[in-house]
This record gives sequence, structure tokens and C-alpha cells, in this order.
Amino acid sequence: MTFEEYLKDYAKKITPDVLAGLDRVRNNFEDKKHPDVDKYLYNPFKKYISNPGKLHRPLTCIAAYKACGGEDIERIIPIAITIENFQSAALIHDDIADGASLRRSKPCMHIVEGEPIAINIGDMGLAMVLGSVIDEDKEILRELTRMEYMTIEGQAMDLGWARDNRYDITEEDYFCMATKKTAYYSVATPCVLGALCATSKDIDKFREFGLKLGLAFQLKDDLLNIVGDANDKDFRSDIDEGKRTLILVKTIEELGLDILNKSRDEIAEAMIECGAVKYVEDKAIKLASVARDILDNINLNEWKEIFYSMCDWVTSRKV
Repeated sequence: MTFEEYLKDYAKKITPDVLAGLDRVRNNFEDKKHPDVDKYLYNPFKKYISNPGKLHRPLTCIAAYKACGGEDIERIIPIAITIENFQSAALIHDDIADGASLRRSKPCMHIVEGEPIAINIGDMGLAMVLGSVIDEDKEILRELTRMEYMTIEGQAMDLGWARDNRYDITEEDYFCMATKKTAYYSVATPCVLGALCATSKDIDKFREFGLKLGLAFQLKDDLLNIVGDANDKDFRSDIDEGKRTLILVKTIEELGLDILNKSRDEIAEAMIECGAVKYVEDKAIKLASVARDILDNINLNEWKEIFYSMCDWVTSRKV
């Protein structure tokens, strides 16, 4: 089975667990909620998470657990789901920061509920990260806390560069930001948590694997935004929003800041023609290859094929 097949087979199976996790939180401290709490918080959040993405983060966590010999699926499900809760919270807040209108082909939370309520619903998602696993081992709580800190630090860099109109960003700066903002919570933390729950001795190797592949994942996202599906709602939005991607960093290195005076599509074409797109494509493939080499030193049992194909999926996916 490939990683893509694994996602397709298991995404629908895990969605009820995501919804059940919210119900457990809702009933955690009180048996009965005021109806307005449901109206302004739990119901819109439940509707939001009922329209999930690929769910590759919680499913990666489960795969790592299984690969390390974990057998009790009920043990790993709540921990895997809490990563998805963090993803939902981050997306709700990101869409507000970016002024987005659609998420997964539907109006963003802040469009439907208004920004103040959307912010509060996102805050609930963040509270659920540790609140859902509060009785877990200290190491698991530490990893989840690290994930939150790293993501918020990376987001601070990304937003700050755009706000201050900075273009003195280096490749090293970009990789620092992307490691924090994406690599931890997209691949590294899910792998580490799965391995921890299975009491694996390969925690550090899983972290190294996840950070390399997580960077490749972000680079691929950046590439899809520029040379992906022109019908996608976010196509070339990184240019409009002033995102300091590695593609833009390399383009400015080659052509100078004057390129930014061009139209969006002219900038995108310049990114292709100057070699910045090809440079980033090569970087993503190299990082995925390094991640694949790390897997050679981890005993993955019968899940080896799925993890190896994850490296290919990251760099070849279309969405």
C-alpha cells in the first residue's frame, strides 16, 4: 500500500473520531451546556471539522505508532486527533490573518461567523490540544507544547516579514521559519508522538525524518501556489499576500526588487524563467531524499513501504 492509498482508505474511518473528540471536550466539565455556547462555539466548530482535508497529520501519527509495534489503536487515536485540532485552529486563525475567503471549497469560518467568534473558535481548538490529552505522559505533553511554540514562532516570522515589508530574507531565514511553522506539526511531531506511544527507541530519528520531510512539504506547497492548478482558489495568492517563500527569495536574488513592480502573473513567470522554481523543486526533492535515507535506519516493520512512499507523495502531490 502506498501512503496516498493509506490516506484514502483511512481518512473516512478517522473522521468520526475527530468529531467524537470534540463531543468529549464539550461534555468534559459540565453535563449540560447553555444553548448559546453550542450556537456560538461547538456547533460551528463541529461543522468546520466535518469538512476535513487529507487528515495526513493524524494518520501519520497512527502510521508511526503501528510501524513501531503499537497495537492498541484506542491508545493512539486521542493523541493523533489532537494534532488535527491544532491544524483546525491554525487554519481558522491563518485565514483571518491572510484575509482568505474559502477553505476546502467552503466559506472560511470568519466569513460565516464573523472574525471575533472565529478567533474564539480557533482558541478552542488550541485549548483542545493539551486539554484532550491532559492525563498523558509528560513526554507527550512536552512534544505537543513544543509543536505549538514552534508553529507560533514560525508564524510570527512569516507575518512580521510581510507587515514590515522586508525583503532582506535569506534562504537560511526561510528554512528557519518553515521548519518552525510547518515541519514540526505537519510531519515531525506526528511521527514523534506515534513513536513515543509505542515506546520506540528511534524518537530522534523520527524527528529528524519529520523535519526534513516537513520542509519538503512546505516547499511543495509553495510550488503548487505558483505552478499548480490555475483553477485553485489560492493560485498565486502567495504573491498577492507578500509571502516570503524561497521561490521569491531566489527570484529577488536573481532579478532584484524591481521585479515586484510587475503584475502577479508577470512575477510568477519571472520566477519560472529565472530558475527559482526549478531551484526550489530540486531542494524539495533533495530534502525528501535525505528523509528517505533516514528511514533506512529505522525499523518500520510492514509499514516500511508506506513511509517510503510518503517521501514520494510529498514531492509529487497535486494538492
